[in-house]
Amino acid sequence: MTDPLAERVRKIGGTTLRSAGHVTRVQRILDNDAEYVTPPDMLAELRDDNAQLSRSMRETHSLCDEARDVSHGKSAGKLD
Repeated sequence: MTDPLAERVRKIGGTTLRSAGHVTRVQRILDNDAEYVTPPDMLAELRDDNAQLSRSMRETHSLCDEARDVSHGKSAGKLD
């Protein structure tokens, strides 16, 4: 799904990720490198990460709407 969305972003004049370092600088969901995470903490983290992903996807969908890139097969359609 990443490549088709990146192509749509470029077509509407946006910029995309350029390197692994760039991904690290702009990531919205933080890594957890703890050696052990309790199951309740893991579930809470997963819930919070999914909530953040949903917010990001809604924000991206709004940007697609503004760029009128909304029909099936275009960016907004791929997010649905």
